[in-house]
Amino acid sequence: MSSSNQPASSDQPEKRSVARGAVVTILICSLLLVMAGRWLTGWQRQRVLTNDGRVPMASEGGGSNLSGMNSFALALLLGGLRGPLVMFLWQNSESQKQERNLETFDTQVEWIRMLQPEFDSVHIFQMWNKGYNISVQKASLANKYLTILDALDYGYSVDSERPHNINIIETIGQLFFDKFGNSAEKEYYRQRVRTESQWRQTQPQRAAITSSVRLEPRLNPDGYILPQYLTAPGGDLPRPTDLAADKPWNTGADLQYLKPFEPFPYGISPLAFAYNYFKRAQVLQDSAGQTHAQLSHTVIDSRPALALKFWSEAEWERGRKIEGGLLRVHLFSTEQQEEQKPFGNETLEPRDQLELLTIPLGFNSQTKKLNDQPLEADTLPELLFSYQRAADLAAAAIQEYERYLNETDFLANISTYESHVEHMRSVHAAALADLAYVRGLMLPAGAQRQEQFKQAAEHYHQSIRINEFIQLRYFTDVRLLQLLGADRQSLRKLPQSRLDQLAQQARDAIYAGAANPDAIDRNEYERYATRAHQRLTLMGL
Repeated sequence: MSSSNQPASSDQPEKRSVARGAVVTILICSLLLVMAGRWLTGWQRQRVLTNDGRVPMASEGGGSNLSGMNSFALALLLGGLRGPLVMFLWQNSESQKQERNLETFDTQVEWIRMLQPEFDSVHIFQMWNKGYNISVQKASLANKYLTILDALDYGYSVDSERPHNINIIETIGQLFFDKFGNSAEKEYYRQRVRTESQWRQTQPQRAAITSSVRLEPRLNPDGYILPQYLTAPGGDLPRPTDLAADKPWNTGADLQYLKPFEPFPYGISPLAFAYNYFKRAQVLQDSAGQTHAQLSHTVIDSRPALALKFWSEAEWERGRKIEGGLLRVHLFSTEQQEEQKPFGNETLEPRDQLELLTIPLGFNSQTKKLNDQPLEADTLPELLFSYQRAADLAAAAIQEYERYLNETDFLANISTYESHVEHMRSVHAAALADLAYVRGLMLPAGAQRQEQFKQAAEHYHQSIRINEFIQLRYFTDVRLLQLLGADRQSLRKLPQSRLDQLAQQARDAIYAGAANPDAIDRNEYERYATRAHQRLTLMGL
């Protein structure tokens, strides 16, 4: 029995050796295939992100020690535990967020960033997560602000490791636009961003980033952008020779698109930052061929115009606030408006109240005329700057909207955005009118003042025409227009006298009870026209 089993026993080591060799061969082949797949994937990714070499990618050596390693090396380092670790960190960080236990949340988010450096969707989510979800859990405005700064710092860190990435740049712009520029706490955020962007002495730090407690300054003492934000870290990117001359090109500088608006003597608005990053993203899409992971082509292309619109309106509003300070106007609360009805049946927001309450600037209630002596105040230079900047931005927004609407792919959106263009024309005229009016008040009564008032009158008349057109074209019921013998499409061809007549007829009909489905929007432009009319009366023109 034992002798007959001997040969089978002697074959066991040989069979085991063959099996081990096969396993080793399979493992080696698998490793080689993984490496080959990794190389092919990296090559394809680089080709897409650089638009066949037109936009350079970041070097692999940048960033933190762990995130600077490529994914393959990191996977080997963790021995295949990278996936489970990432899943654990995601689950744990989200649980902490839900439980409002944020003690180690930032650390876990940073680990996720390091473990998944190549996934843009991860970075978009984490920036959005910090800037939107985590910030609202903070009690004070200061802590909310710091949390949003932390989200921006995350984006700047990724941008330094992987520059010229449309997903990261657009999300940075979105944080400035949504959170600092247009959130419920925007008054606090806007002023703080403006203040912290101004010149102050700081310790040397890397460009285009935030500190842990404040935004790093972007301006020199004269209000001009610091050089490191107007030049690319490794030198400006060469413009492709085959790019059309009328097409913009990103040089790689962080604040490239704010240079035409220099100087910024009162700091940089968060909406200005938003415009800059939106424009960089739009150019990456248009001239470098990149595609956003989550947003459509048309959304990316429309964002610069939208940011300019909001930026212009914010500067216009600053001017109104300064006028309100000069007049020491009293803003009415909702309860006071309901009781006293200072604006009729309307309940107005502070910005809308200022539109009407600041009309009498320079008027002497005792003499019933404008003061003969020049208007003097420390805030007048800022007032003039705000109105001039609002007008310049409105003109820039019109150009940006026209560029957007001239794109064949976006003609379907013309009905949405042409009203934005008309609104910017209204802001442009009103800002220039108020600018000339204030300049006139800063002069003593006489020929020079009247020259300024003459310019103001021209712009106020233009403002009235534009606002009447907007009311009739967009915010008057179609059936009412038909009863008045007009239609929306023919309004542009009408002479001014007929437009004035239609505007008054529509106004009378609405007062008499005609349908007014767009009352809120219509009343907005009625206030603009009212301001212009009353300012003309004050000037006697």
